[in-house]
Amino acid sequence: MNTTQTKNLDDYINQTAFSDETKTSLKTILPKIIPTRENDINLDEADIKTILGSGNVAFVGSSQYTGDDAPMYAIKSAIKNASFDYKSMGQITGVLMHFKIHPDASIAELEKAINMIGRDANEDASIIWGTKEDATISKNYAEATVLISAFNEKQ
Repeated sequence: MNTTQTKNLDDYINQTAFSDETKTSLKTILPKIIPTRENDINLDEADIKTILGSGNVAFVGSSQYTGDDAPMYAIKSAIKNASFDYKSMGQITGVLMHFKIHPDASIAELEKAINMIGRDANEDASIIWGTKEDATISKNYAEATVLISAFNEKQ
């Protein structure tokens, strides 16, 4: 993530009505979810703004899992770590997911995790995802970071 992106997003986050604790959490995850490597499915400043601009409350969490269906279990655990009740997924207005995976990780398992969130989320929610590949980790390991926004004015 370059310095201009960091400053722009810091300024944007500072202008939101989110709590100071949430603002600090958001700034902490930015370097994780906006990677700059060529082989990644990159997220960018516009993606962050889309998610943050869609709701009144933001939740941030991360987790990791090793085993079968690692992306699915990692994202579910990240949501739990964000202090968001998964049973409330129908109330989200936006979700941004970032996965750190091995280059040879199962794309079917990644797709399963993304589809699970899409199935359980509000049908009008913005869902954005990205990846960062790391050849030094196990093929059945996934690290997930999630940014959830919920409860817009119309709800």
